[in-house]
Amino acid sequence: FHAFILTLCCSLPTVWAAPGEPALNPLQLNQPIERSLSKNEAHSYTLTLAANQYAYVVADQRGIDVVVAIYGPDGAKIVQVDSPNYNLGLESLSFVAGNAGQYRLEVRGTSSKTGRYEVRLEQLRTATQEDQSRFTAQKLYEEAKALRDKRRVESYLQAVEKYEAALKIWRALNDELRLAFALHEVGWIYGDIGQ
Repeated sequence: FHAFILTLCCSLPTVWAAPGEPALNPLQLNQPIERSLSKNEAHSYTLTLAANQYAYVVADQRGIDVVVAIYGPDGAKIVQVDSPNYNLGLESLSFVAGNAGQYRLEVRGTSSKTGRYEVRLEQLRTATQEDQSRFTAQKLYEEAKALRDKRRVESYLQAVEKYEAALKIWRALNDELRLAFALHEVGWIYGDIGQ
């Protein structure tokens, strides 16, 4: 009987969280998950990664704007993405694990209405230098957005420095979409401060 229970528990596809918290779903390579989501609702997925492993996750927004974030084994947020594409298209997150362990991916709705999204783990491999550069640029971009959101002249100028550092990396990677996103943000800042 005990062997049966152990076998049953090990074969369940859901990772159970602490009491009072929702269950976490494992995110597996090339196995997309489609779900419905409403404003301020969040869904969490687990990723078990080795040290220096690269993960590329895409959330396809289908009528709802989402923010995608990754949290480390210690529960601290590492990076999040929220491109200026509102509820259209993809939110993609590049990540290099610093340590081996279980990471949590969160997809949170920010639109005022309910919509659907599909999340998928598209790449999982030992990180290359290019992967590390992409992760660094993504972090710079999100740090710049946080500074921009403070809406002070000094924080705007600090944000521009971080956007420009990200731009340099994305130019080297020939990532035209992220170049466009960052240039859009820099232009928005200069317009806001009258330059």
